[in-house]
Amino acid sequence: MIIHAGLPHSLHSRNIGDPSTVNYLGDLVTHKDLKVREETLQILNKFGENGKNLMQQFLLDSASAIRSKAALLLARNAKGESVKTPPRDHPLRGFFQTGL
Repeated sequence: MIIHAGLPHSLHSRNIGDPSTVNYLGDLVTHKDLKVREETLQILNKFGENGKNLMQQFLLDSASAIRSKAALLLARNAKGESVKTPPRDHPLRGFFQTGL
């Protein structure tokens, strides 16, 4: 699934998990090849919150299939974020369990 055409050499599969990868994917959001854009969207999804800004740019893509995939992935990520337990030091942690 990981593409090599279009990705800078430093981003080939051995480095794809590095958080800085997102910094190099911006140009691929508007790449002329549909397959490259699809793969870029899938890669950005792996980065969650770090890839969110670039994923939002896919909502304006010329291909309806990519726009719909981007909307679905962003919705899934938002749902996942909304059900996470707040950190221990969060002021609302336990609020709903205690009914305060």
